[in-house]
Amino acid sequence: MIASLDGQVGAEITVIVVNWNRRDLLRRCLESLARQQGAGFEVIVVDNGSEDGSPEMVEREFAASGRLRVSLIRNQV
Repeated sequence: MIASLDGQVGAEITVIVVNWNRRDLLRRCLESLARQQGAGFEVIVVDNGSEDGSPEMVEREFAASGRLRVSLIRNQV
């Protein structure tokens, strides 16, 4: 793990995934990341105004369950 300037421990790797109305592909991507072992990492999902339930799926199946260290950013494009 990497320590930040404020002393908090952060991830060694940050994966950024951009999504727009590709819920099924996003789910497959996040499931693959959840299976990875080894280096600590975090995932940032940037959703560009999806209307297919992608943000809700990320929150329900990954963020809330703790399966993956994930942050969701909702862009209203």
